[in-house]
Amino acid sequence: MDSYRFGRRVAALILISAVASVLVSPTVHAAVSVSRASLSSGSLRVEGRGALANAGITVTSPESSVTGRASSKGEYRVTAIGYRSSTCKVTVSDGRTSMVATLTGCTVSSSPPPVSSMLTFLGLSHASLNSVGTLAVGEVILASATSTPVVVAVASSHPNIARVTLGSTAQVASVQVEPGFDQAVFNVRHVAAVTAATVVTITASAGAATLTRQLTIYPEPVFGFFAASTNMGPGFVGSNFVDTATGIGTTLGTTDAGCVSFDIIAGQLPNGLFLSDPNAGSTPCKLDMIAVSGVPTTAQTNTFTLGATDDASGAQATIVVTITINPPLGIVINAQTPWSPVVGSFSNLWIDGSGGVRPYTWARTAGQLPPGMSLVQDNRDGPLVRITGTPTTAGTFTFTLRVTDSKGATASRSLSVTVAGV
Repeated sequence: MDSYRFGRRVAALILISAVASVLVSPTVHAAVSVSRASLSSGSLRVEGRGALANAGITVTSPESSVTGRASSKGEYRVTAIGYRSSTCKVTVSDGRTSMVATLTGCTVSSSPPPVSSMLTFLGLSHASLNSVGTLAVGEVILASATSTPVVVAVASSHPNIARVTLGSTAQVASVQVEPGFDQAVFNVRHVAAVTAATVVTITASAGAATLTRQLTIYPEPVFGFFAASTNMGPGFVGSNFVDTATGIGTTLGTTDAGCVSFDIIAGQLPNGLFLSDPNAGSTPCKLDMIAVSGVPTTAQTNTFTLGATDDASGAQATIVVTITINPPLGIVINAQTPWSPVVGSFSNLWIDGSGGVRPYTWARTAGQLPPGMSLVQDNRDGPLVRITGTPTTAGTFTFTLRVTDSKGATASRSLSVTVAGV
């Protein structure tokens, strides 16, 4: 739905609290009695006395239910709008005794509720919640827009954990669909933490229809690292750690959703590595992770303790991590293929070197490049080199390239290029 329309009036507020048990003889208390009961155009009024002091009073009919509370003297008055009773009778109960009262101003009807009043949908915006104070928005929809107010009873199977409310934390027993509308909304608010996943059933009833939806309440996440392993790597001397590390990769994160600060509190990273923001600062606080980056310079195994602090709450967590750096990889030359230069058209052949220890030095050691083209090393470290220019002569040209790393290790590759004529 694009938007929700809240009902302007609520049929009744459930005001439920614990009532102390009183151990007395049943004959001491009179049964609940009704002095007035009326229903006119959906407006209900029931009054009486004889109820238990401060007891919850329930007034039910075949189609509707509403609650109220007795005074300390056992007197009560319950009112509601949009109430229905096809029998023109209600049952009034204080939880100990009950009686059936006939409603004045009411006409007995055996006809079913109008089609427009039929409850056809109950939905929740969330399937689960895991933090006290959060909520799921509930929605009830009728078959069509109603011409009279329709009260839909709503209830939670675990109101002490997930409470049905209307905009606040006060619990309600129903929502009302106003004339001219076909829907009403309510909230299911997570009000108490749980120690294990708990399935809460939300029930909505109107007329003969009863619908249910389930909401799972999970324990609140505990601030801490979620890495599946404490081993990172291996990395290789002279090679970018992010490109070569395996295992759990190069990131460690927490279960927190806010801003988190990271720091090494014991030990140290392998030489050449450092902690970095995997977001490069572009989305602060939205990805609470830290990356290990850099180019290792020494073959070694290091163990260090990484700490994380939730900037909002001050909660802290630590994890012990081990990183292994291996000796350099062998140098490898990879060339872009296929490459089909044409006489008179500018072109580049990109050639990539990997492994060893940078910087690299590139050279042509044999053969001939296509006339009009040359070997260019744009970056002094030289991971990439290119054969570039505008060829002037058609034909096939064979040449050998050699790359040398800073430690004197070399690799050579022979390449053959065919330049097409115009």
